[in-house]
Amino acid sequence: MGVGGVGGNYNVGNLTSFSPPKESGFSKFGKVLTSLGSAIPGVGGAISALGAGGANTSFDRQYQLLQLQSEMQQQAQMINMISNINKTKHEASMAAIRNVK
Repeated sequence: MGVGGVGGNYNVGNLTSFSPPKESGFSKFGKVLTSLGSAIPGVGGAISALGAGGANTSFDRQYQLLQLQSEMQQQAQMINMISNINKTKHEASMAAIRNVK
């Protein structure tokens, strides 16, 4: 059973596991453009001028960092919610014990 009957599938290991983000569509598109640029004469210069190579990797890295930041915020919210639930359960239990005395 989950914490306080909430989140039966909750597992602390899920909070600590991290898998690297998948390759975004932007980097795949950049690779396709780069390969087209090398296959078709005269197009390679135009594609490199558009920044299909280096700028795209910078964008991908920033996108990955934003995804990581979002995941970390969600994990922090989950931990905070579980902590609040446990605190409320404890306070309710203590109030019942005090009332018995």
